[in-house]
Amino acid sequence: MAVDAPPAPPHPLFQVGAADLPESFDDDLGWILSKYVERTGARGGALTIHYDDGRTPEPVYAYGRPATDDALASGLAAIAEQSSLHDWRSEQASSSWQDLTVGSDGWRILSLPIASDAHQRLVMTTVHDGGDPAVLLPSEMMAQRLQPVLAGYFKLWLLNRAQRRRLDGLASALNSTDIAIMLLDGAGHIIFLNDAGRGLLDDVDGVRRVGRGFAATDPADAVKLRVAIEHVIASNRARSEAPSDARSPVVSLRRKGERRALIAAVLPVERAPANPSDPVAIVYVFTPDIDVGELLKPICQVYSLSPSEIRVAALLAEGNSVTEAAERMRVKVPTLRTYLKQIFAKTGTARQGDLIRLLMTSLIRTRSEAGHKFI
Repeated sequence: MAVDAPPAPPHPLFQVGAADLPESFDDDLGWILSKYVERTGARGGALTIHYDDGRTPEPVYAYGRPATDDALASGLAAIAEQSSLHDWRSEQASSSWQDLTVGSDGWRILSLPIASDAHQRLVMTTVHDGGDPAVLLPSEMMAQRLQPVLAGYFKLWLLNRAQRRRLDGLASALNSTDIAIMLLDGAGHIIFLNDAGRGLLDDVDGVRRVGRGFAATDPADAVKLRVAIEHVIASNRARSEAPSDARSPVVSLRRKGERRALIAAVLPVERAPANPSDPVAIVYVFTPDIDVGELLKPICQVYSLSPSEIRVAALLAEGNSVTEAAERMRVKVPTLRTYLKQIFAKTGTARQGDLIRLLMTSLIRTRSEAGHKFI
């Protein structure tokens, strides 16, 4: 029984990043391109993606001769770009032949547009030995026969690629906050963990990793946390739509020494799961002993507070009285009250309670290394 040889590894020029393709699509590309090259009697081929906004075409995968010849790969990309400009919005574009000379070698290049969306198009190009056009007719006919099959697959490929990039954007948004966020499936396994959550678990103080999930480090807290998560998972499985009054347990998780306890809130996802691997619960873990002053700086700068006024606002937000804040700043109480009046005027508040409420509800809780730039 004949066994297909494994596809050659892609040329580095044509490799894609892990963020661009899931493993299944990445693994399939080599097999699909190798079969297309075999069926059309080509010496090799390449898949390229082209954009309607003038961006440089992006190579995706190369197989056979183009995978070992940079000049040939570049020539294929140029021919594919010309092909992509024709019938951009047609449902099915036809194949076309062009000649390409690389060094002393002369090639016939068959380009075939295979899939597109509103902004981009995929083109398959194959390399053939030069010769009588009639000899190459079967190759063109085979390409046309394969085009509908390839079009169906690569339309899904483009959709998957767009969805992956949207998910990458959402992950970046969640990674920018200092609140630990964990997404759990029906078995309590972590299927997403932002950077703050990863750092918290690595710290092993209050929470820790347990297999594919996590638990509290304190035994008593571990029981409470597990019950809270199981309650949300069970209630989410039993519903078809998220009830507006769904209970979201909040658990305090003790830490070492004098450090303040973590606060974990467990919430159900909005849509009931259809499969065991679907997201079921969201866990937010807040760290109370964060530097409030650093978090308040961006919003204080919006109100044009001076460094001294920012310091006053931070001390008051941390729960210090006016007297205690004056002592920590090493100024007299009347001086601090003068600062406070200036803060009231700039923020449009009249009382200390209103000021604290304004500041705390306006916290920009991004990770400190992200920084902020105001324009």
